[in-house]
Amino acid sequence: MDRISSNILTRFSAEYEIDNKSESKRFEWLTTFLALRRHYSKSVDLEPLVIGAGGDGGIDGVCIIVNNSLASDLDEAKELIDRSDSLEVTFVFVQAERTDGFDGSKIGDFAFGVRDFFSENPTLARGDDLKRVAAISDLLIAASDKLKRPNCFLYYWTTGKWSDDKNLVARRDAAIVDLQSLGIFKSVEFYCFGADELQTDYTRTKIALSRTFNFQSRVDLPTADGVDQAFLGFVPYAEFRKLIADEGGTEIESSVFFDNVRDWQEYNPVNNKIRETLESKDRANFVLMNNGVTIVAKDISAVSTRFTLTDYQIVNGCQTSNVLFDQDDVVDDSVHIPLRLIATKNEDVKDQIIEATNNQTQVKAEQYFARLSYSRKLEEFFQAQDDSVRLYFERRDGQYDRLDVPKTRVITTANLIRAYAATYLEEPHRTTRGYTGLRNRVGDDIFAEGHQLSPYFAAAYSLYALESRFRSGAIDRTYKPARYHLLLALRLAFSANKPDAPNSRSLARSAESYLAALSDPSQADILFARAKDAIDTATGGNLDRDFVRTVGITERILENFGRIRTTSGSIAVKATVAE
Repeated sequence: MDRISSNILTRFSAEYEIDNKSESKRFEWLTTFLALRRHYSKSVDLEPLVIGAGGDGGIDGVCIIVNNSLASDLDEAKELIDRSDSLEVTFVFVQAERTDGFDGSKIGDFAFGVRDFFSENPTLARGDDLKRVAAISDLLIAASDKLKRPNCFLYYWTTGKWSDDKNLVARRDAAIVDLQSLGIFKSVEFYCFGADELQTDYTRTKIALSRTFNFQSRVDLPTADGVDQAFLGFVPYAEFRKLIADEGGTEIESSVFFDNVRDWQEYNPVNNKIRETLESKDRANFVLMNNGVTIVAKDISAVSTRFTLTDYQIVNGCQTSNVLFDQDDVVDDSVHIPLRLIATKNEDVKDQIIEATNNQTQVKAEQYFARLSYSRKLEEFFQAQDDSVRLYFERRDGQYDRLDVPKTRVITTANLIRAYAATYLEEPHRTTRGYTGLRNRVGDDIFAEGHQLSPYFAAAYSLYALESRFRSGAIDRTYKPARYHLLLALRLAFSANKPDAPNSRSLARSAESYLAALSDPSQADILFARAKDAIDTATGGNLDRDFVRTVGITERILENFGRIRTTSGSIAVKATVAE
C-alpha cells in the first residue's frame, strides 16, 4: 500500500476506533465507507455494512439504501416498506483488496457473488451477515407492488491504478451484462477503483460541497443582521440541476438536503401535482405555480452571472427538487425554478429561515426537533462534558463529517431517541419495530421543553459504551439484536427504581450518578456483566431478532430486577437492587 493511502487508512481507523482490527479488515471498512458516501451522506454505523468473512460470496460490503434511508436491519426495512407508498432502492456492493493491481478472476468472482446474492436458490455458502442483508433484499423485492426497479453499483477497490486493460474491461463489462440479464435492475454500474480514487474520495469527505451555476435572472435583496448576501430570482432547470446532482450527474446529491426538515415524501398528492405540471404542455408555467426553492450557503462568490456556492443546503424545496430530478427526461428548457439564495454564517438566522420556510406541510418529528431551541441546549450540554466522556450530538445531519472527531462518538438524533426510550422510558421493544411511534412522541415524552438534559447524555453514553464493547469483542456481536434491551438492563443494573419525572431534579442527579458509574471502567464492567446476565436469563439464550425485540422480553428484564406487573398492567417496584 502506498504511503498516502496508508496514512488515510490510519486516520480513518482512528476516527472509527477500529485500530485493533487487521489492516485488511480496516481497508474493507474504509472502502465500504467511501463507496457508500457516493450515494448516501448521513452518519451511519458501518459495522453491519462490512460483511467480509467466511461465506461472503466474495463480497466485503453491502449497503442497501431505501428512500434515502439506510436499511441494515430487517425490522427497519419493514417499517420503511410499511410507511412508504413507493420504494426507491439502491444496492451498493464492495470488494476490497489491498493489492496494487486488478485481477480478472476477482472481477468474475465478485460479480458472481452479487448475482448469487439475488438468486432465489443461492449456490454459494452464506455467513450470518450475508444472510441478514440478503433477507432485507428479499423483503424489498417481495414488495413488488411498491418497488421501483432498483439501481445496482459494484465497487472493486484496490490500491493500484486502473488502466483500462482490455481483458479486465471485457470481464467487467461481461459482468454488467450478466447482472442486467436478471431483469431486476434499472441500471448496473461496475467501478474498478484504486489509490487515486481512494485519496480523492476521502479528501472529498473532508471539504465543503461547492457548485457553480449561472444565475442571470435575479434581484438583490436587502440584507439584515447576520445575513451577508441575499438574492431572489429564477433559473432554468439546466442550471438548477447543477446544484442538486452529484458530481457524476446521475444521482441526486442527498447531502444538500441535510438541513431540510422534510424528507422526500415520494408521490403524495402535492408531488403528483408537480409531476403532472411537468408532464403537461403547460410546463412553462411551472415558475408561476411553484413556491420555489430556498438555499442557504455559508459563502457566495459571484462573478457577473456566475455564482459559486460553498457549504450550501436546500432548506426548503426538497419535494420540488426531487420531482424535478426524477422527471429529468421530460423537463425541458422552458421550465424555470423560483430561487431564493441567502448567504449567512449565523446559525440562529439559519434556524429562523428554516422554520419560516417549512411550516406548510407535515415534517418528520425528529427532524423538526432539530430546529427547536431545546436541541440547541442539548447540543451545548453535550459539548460541555469532560473530554473523558465527550460525545457529539449531531443536531443536524453531517455537521461533524468534516471535523476531526471520533465518528464513533457522534450520536445521531434517531439513535438518541432510541437510547433514551430504551433507558428511561423502558420501551426497548419500540426502538426498531415501533420506531415510527417513538418519533411521533417527540415534543411530548421525548425532547420536550423542561426535560432534564443529563438523562439524554447518560443514555447516549450508555449506547456508546455498549457499541465500544461490541467493537472490541468484550461483548459478542450475537447480542446486537438485543442492544436496546441491553441498555435497559444496564440502567436497571445500576438502579431498578422506575425513573422519576423527566423534568425532575432527582432524575438529573440519578443520571449524573449513572454516567459516573459508566465512565469508571471497573464499575462499568460490573454493570455490563449484570446486564448481559439479565439478557441471558430473559431470553434463555435465544438472541433471535424476532424473539428478542418484543414487549415480553422487556417485561422479563424488568421482573429480573425486581419489578412486578400490577393489575393495571403497569410495572411496579418490588425491590430495589443495591447500587
